[in-house]
Amino acid sequence: MQTEYVASGDYQINAGGHLLKALLGSCVGVAIFDPEARVGGIIHLLLPEPPSPGSDWSPSSHATTGLPLFIAALLKAGARRENLRAVVAGGALFGDLSERDIALNIGGRCIDRVHAVLREYQIPIIQEESCGLASSTLQLDTDTWRTAITTHFELKPFAVPPVKPDREELNAAIAAVAPIPQTAVTILNLLADERCQPAELIRLIETDQVLAAKTLSLCHSAAFGRQPPVESIDKAVLILGQGHLLSLVATAAVDSLLSTRQAGYALQKGGLYKHALAVAHAAKTIAQRTGLVSPGLAYAAGLLHDVGKVGLDRFFAARLPLFYQRHNGEGLIGLERQFLGMDHQEAGLLLAGQWGLPESIGQAIGFHHQPERELKHQTLVALVSLGDLLASRYLSGVAIHASDGDLPLSSRLARLGIAADQLPELIEAVPWGAIMYR
Repeated sequence: MQTEYVASGDYQINAGGHLLKALLGSCVGVAIFDPEARVGGIIHLLLPEPPSPGSDWSPSSHATTGLPLFIAALLKAGARRENLRAVVAGGALFGDLSERDIALNIGGRCIDRVHAVLREYQIPIIQEESCGLASSTLQLDTDTWRTAITTHFELKPFAVPPVKPDREELNAAIAAVAPIPQTAVTILNLLADERCQPAELIRLIETDQVLAAKTLSLCHSAAFGRQPPVESIDKAVLILGQGHLLSLVATAAVDSLLSTRQAGYALQKGGLYKHALAVAHAAKTIAQRTGLVSPGLAYAAGLLHDVGKVGLDRFFAARLPLFYQRHNGEGLIGLERQFLGMDHQEAGLLLAGQWGLPESIGQAIGFHHQPERELKHQTLVALVSLGDLLASRYLSGVAIHASDGDLPLSSRLARLGIAADQLPELIEAVPWGAIMYR
């Protein structure tokens, strides 16, 4: 098969018989294809938008101008828009970074523009590895329409540190994690016991201006169904309903905590947050279909289930950056215990106690990889565990988790009394595509 490299600021379309590749640093590569019409290609973008209005310099170099040209060319070549699928890579920060490099973040802004254009054309992203700390290669096989993203970074020899951190050092790293707003903690407790009047909820949210602003912003998110314009918290309660609004507030509370780059656990911008959001939606969907627990409580527990990774990441970022890439089939739990003597479940349980989270959510955080444990809130733990497994399998492109090798899918379903033939309906009800655009 002939290999063709897509040059910077250009795109190539092929109807079969070639392997297209784009070599990416801070540039962004987007593969878009229609496997039924057998038409697809790659565009290699340099910048988010033209430097000035009316600029005619290489329009295919910019996300805002190049992507529409690329999509139009695909449609002219015979692709059907409803069949198009996208894969996104690149936009990295790498090398010796200055504060100016980070502030400009050209690659990250280009990724944002790519998401906006693909959302406008309603083209789903089925895989993404973007905004990391190393260069990558995006390839598209136009015979099989398979894609691959290969990330290039230097791994130091895999070895156990000579001295594991002591308990005091680990506890200090966890204690240093910025707490979620106290207002959010109160609301999470309301989710746990469901005793809340609308007026009380409105008052609580409005006491925290940042949380209120984030909540209203999320009201218009694709992952939440793109609601009509919502301009106030009391209107949000009327339009969305109290349960849905509580979910939005919980999401707003952990947004900044989980959406940054985790140097130990994730290459992607917001990868940990997207996974958390997917688990939250999956857990909520399972709760709605089964009636086993409150959907709001399931959502909050799913959203916070991996919060322990934020604390442990501070250790890995300094000593073993990108350690999760080394797993070679071994689960993350085993790696964490090997290097630290603590896993992210235990770290998360410590954070839950530190923040005063409800016991039920704390147990879901602390035991979601051990749903077979006999616990007071065993059903919620099992439900979040199933949501975690589904998110790991079905959230396209957010591959930040090694398999933990605990209970298989059949066992997790059985623990909740869910028949195997009910699973497709559960999977289809979760907004996987919308979550990718968050």
